[in-house]
Amino acid sequence: MLEIIQDFYKAISIIGFIGSVFSPWYYWSKRKDPQNHVCINVAMYGKGWRWTMTERGKQKLKRTQNTLKWDQDGRRFRNLSELYSYCARVASSVGVMMCILMDVRDEDALARACDLGIAMQLTNIARDIGEDARNKRIYIPTEWMDKSSISIEKFLENPENFPEVSTFVKQLLNRADYFYKRAGAGYFSLPKECRPGIFSAGKIYSKIGKHIAASNYDSINNRAYTTTFEKFLMLISSIGNSALTTVMPVPSTIHAPAIPEVNFLVSSVKKPKESKKSFKDRSSKFINLLFDLEQKDRALAGI
Repeated sequence: MLEIIQDFYKAISIIGFIGSVFSPWYYWSKRKDPQNHVCINVAMYGKGWRWTMTERGKQKLKRTQNTLKWDQDGRRFRNLSELYSYCARVASSVGVMMCILMDVRDEDALARACDLGIAMQLTNIARDIGEDARNKRIYIPTEWMDKSSISIEKFLENPENFPEVSTFVKQLLNRADYFYKRAGAGYFSLPKECRPGIFSAGKIYSKIGKHIAASNYDSINNRAYTTTFEKFLMLISSIGNSALTTVMPVPSTIHAPAIPEVNFLVSSVKKPKESKKSFKDRSSKFINLLFDLEQKDRALAGI
């Protein structure tokens, strides 16, 4: 949830996680049971900003009829376009929200924020293929499975019997790398003080993909992650990369058009901020758009 405060210079975001990458307790548990780490992050943006996080065990996790409906319905994605649409809703939308908070409205920068969201979500999907299968979820495009004559139901029953799925993991990571490269040009458009954090996020997730590749793309028997030391090194290098963006030319990929699946996000908030009123109008338009999309998804699911 994102709420813009009335003076237009403050905001609050509330994000819920089941097994958060930001949770030290989940990390210390060796990420064994994500449902035992139900986390709420609350951040206030603006002068004197604050951030806090609370975490509860699985006894506090309540799944209602409408909770995580896309997953509970067993929704599957026929091709990459449908998968990108899913990524746009669960990840690129967060990137666009961050742009709103950083007061970035340039259309090219918004498109690159969407690219980063898609890259990170594809990495998540590639990493969690085995875990998702054991929970009867699948995000691999079903046409890939069909072309390889792999029964989806049999795969969900015993994913360990299908080592050839590593080919799909590699394909997903190749697509993620493509979007990471496109996203990199967008860092130049961000406020200087925000660049190290965004650089770090991209580097950490990209490194997860490299660890998956090092395990021969086996996401069924292994779950890749980055160590604390690796995160520290990537944070240091991100500070250096951020400094370089002040003297290096902006890559031409900054002008790459947004993919069709994220156009609805970019068009909802693009154009430079002209006044306080236009900022409020565009922010409200974007938030209302997300609610409209949720209603359409519910209607399609017959809720």
